[in-house]
Amino acid sequence: MIRDFFPRVVLVPRYDNRKFFVMFLILMVSLNVDGAIANNADILSKFAVTFWGISLFIVIAAIFVFGQYCILALVRAKNKESQFKPRNANQLEKLMTAFQYSFAVIMVIVVLQIISTNHYYTHFLTLSIVTSYCLTVFFMSLLAYKLFSWFKLNRRLVVLCYGLAAAMIVVNAIDSIILNIVPLLGKPPLVSALSPVIFQTGYSPGTAMSVVTWLQSNSVLGYIILTWVATIFLLRAHIERVGKIKLWVLVTLPLVYFEF
Repeated sequence: MIRDFFPRVVLVPRYDNRKFFVMFLILMVSLNVDGAIANNADILSKFAVTFWGISLFIVIAAIFVFGQYCILALVRAKNKESQFKPRNANQLEKLMTAFQYSFAVIMVIVVLQIISTNHYYTHFLTLSIVTSYCLTVFFMSLLAYKLFSWFKLNRRLVVLCYGLAAAMIVVNAIDSIILNIVPLLGKPPLVSALSPVIFQTGYSPGTAMSVVTWLQSNSVLGYIILTWVATIFLLRAHIERVGKIKLWVLVTLPLVYFEF
């Protein structure tokens, strides 16, 4: 039945590295465009409510919905090809699929609200933020537990670094829930094109939210550095094949991107 509704381009019978890379790249570009618009919402507020602004939002939303379907299909195909089947893998896959489809439904509802009524409810944003970060906390906690358990057996530094990075992502996700929900609670339940764009520029030193902000920024820095260090340890065996200069350029580019 599904094959009757979706074109062949999105049906993924088997895993393909190129398809995964292309889809991942498209999603990352869309995410960066969306982030750039969000960070300059006060400047682009007039453009955002125009035909082209709304059209761009719809295109980005469609890419996210379509992209997550393709990513899930590719991951599902990869799991079927794998000879190693972790315990509870099917249950975890179903859980992830249910959450991702829920996010897609929320996205579609918000898009339809904007198109038909020129407004949307902030409750949908709150729901999507809480559920997505809770899902992140669950899966990254599971990953951290597995990595720490593995570290007890082999005592490899690369495993420890990845485990600590996963733990830092959990801390960041929990902290991000608070950091994103608190400003939303102060906004009206209905947001329209006439609603003012107000950025939360910071919190007074010594307050609880200032601690939350500090923890959020430092946890991001922590898991990026830990992941970077672990990746260097993981790739150092390929130095002779790739070349020292080329390898260091490749592993340094993510830090440059993060900095700027």
